[in-house]
Amino acid sequence: MEQKYGQCTGKTVLYIGKANGRGGLRQRVLQYVKYGWGTAVNHKGGRAIWQVKDYPLLLLEYEVCENCEQREHELLADYKKENGTYPLANWRG
Repeated sequence: MEQKYGQCTGKTVLYIGKANGRGGLRQRVLQYVKYGWGTAVNHKGGRAIWQVKDYPLLLLEYEVCENCEQREHELLADYKKENGTYPLANWRG
């Protein structure tokens, strides 16, 4: 985690993901919140987000799209190409 954190210092994107499940974006954000409250342990990206200094200042940005899996893949590939790593809370690769 510490090595990855060092690679992500100064970046503005902390996580790229999709929220196409039954509960949609609301459920996905709630997973992060519950992790921060200590009431859920099921989201590895949540662990990284809550360790960021000034996490209360983080902003959520989203995009509505037809093919969430494809768009997530594109965004992650573009980010890695530009930065050499995935965003802090993405654990691929």
